Amino acid sequence: MTAAPARRLAALSAALALPLALLSATPAAAATVGVTTWDQIKAAFLVDGDTVRLDADITADPSEPLVIQANESIVFDLNGFALEITDPGSNNAAISVPSTSSLIINDTSGGGELTATGGDFSAGIGGSDDDDGGGTTTINSGTVTATGGIDGAGIGGGLRGDGGTTTINSGTVTATGGVDGAGIGGGFRGDGGTTTINGGTVTATGDAGGAGIGGGSFAHGGTTTINGGTTTATGETAGAGIGGGYAGDGGTTTLNGGTTTATGGEFAAGIGGGEDGDFGILAVNGTPDAGAATDGGDPPLVDSFASDITNPTMPAGVGYFATTSVVDGGGSIELRFTYLITFVTNGGSSIAPQTLDDGDTVTEPTEPTREGFTFTGWTSEGSAYDFSTPATGPLELSATWRPALADTGADVSGPLGLATLLLAGGIALIALRRRAHG
Repeated sequence: MTAAPARRLAALSAALALPLALLSATPAAAATVGVTTWDQIKAAFLVDGDTVRLDADITADPSEPLVIQANESIVFDLNGFALEITDPGSNNAAISVPSTSSLIINDTSGGGELTATGGDFSAGIGGSDDDDGGGTTTINSGTVTATGGIDGAGIGGGLRGDGGTTTINSGTVTATGGVDGAGIGGGFRGDGGTTTINGGTVTATGDAGGAGIGGGSFAHGGTTTINGGTTTATGETAGAGIGGGYAGDGGTTTLNGGTTTATGGEFAAGIGGGEDGDFGILAVNGTPDAGAATDGGDPPLVDSFASDITNPTMPAGVGYFATTSVVDGGGSIELRFTYLITFVTNGGSSIAPQTLDDGDTVTEPTEPTREGFTFTGWTSEGSAYDFSTPATGPLELSATWRPALADTGADVSGPLGLATLLLAGGIALIALRRRAHG
């Protein structure tokens, strides 16, 4: 080979080297993997960052869990199908989400179901066995039923494991702790972790000293924030509804919306400490409705089982009422948020405001009237309002109008109506001139 071709070949090789090196260094993009068998879903869960999509109903093989590796994340799409894991083996969570890992559950097609029952000392979804706290679990849709084994939470920690971070945005979630475990939160001697509920229907039940949401037996409540949805939290045998397990302090609970019913086991608070535990903090961000059966400013639990409600902020148009009672020797509180719905008629007849409970729908009022105009509907923030939409906060509805000819009711808002009006005026003017010159 002569010198010139050799130099050209060397230059070409150098030019290709950099893009090839960059290509080899670029990580593979996350993929969506459809699965139809148990072996396929197990393998798919081993790949960090992938979306695993159910394409058939799957039942787990006996004594086998579904495992997310440490420091990895999985998005799991139920896709309208069902996954059932009820026998993962002792010391195994049905779906293992270690403290450094995350799981996101979606159901893009609707109707999907996940059933996850943990083995002894393990959560249904979360930590497995001794000292293993739950990781980060987010539920966006679907029907999820998670049950802990002995000493495990439904969603959260295994034996001596804290609750991790659980966020529920929608769907139907039923989380039940095993003996000494919380429904959502810590396993036996595991604290509550961080739980946020933004919507959906959530039922969380502890067992034998565990809180509904919060700490396992002999453990403290975590940080619980409820922004919407319907939540029912029940502690068992001295565990709080929301807060500490037996002998555990209450932690911090903040209620910003939705409907929450929390019932403690014997001698435990509905929201606050378990038996022999200290109170905790309850903040309710709204204005009490003084006309309710029990004003929300009263102690929300029972006797000495919790602290008073505090109101750090008072959003306009948001209220609540709380009803307290004693159930089987423990405290119980039902706290429901209410919202003010106002109607701005923009020059029309006035419409009285409405107050309704979270999740209820606004009653469409009688149409307002305005001289010279035709009512065309209600809008919210510039868009037509759907009265079948459940209310999740205060709302201002604005009336919209179009001009109308008062004596005939003719619509003159558009070009055709305006042209008709001008034509009629022109004809009338010509007729008057003819009469004047006749």
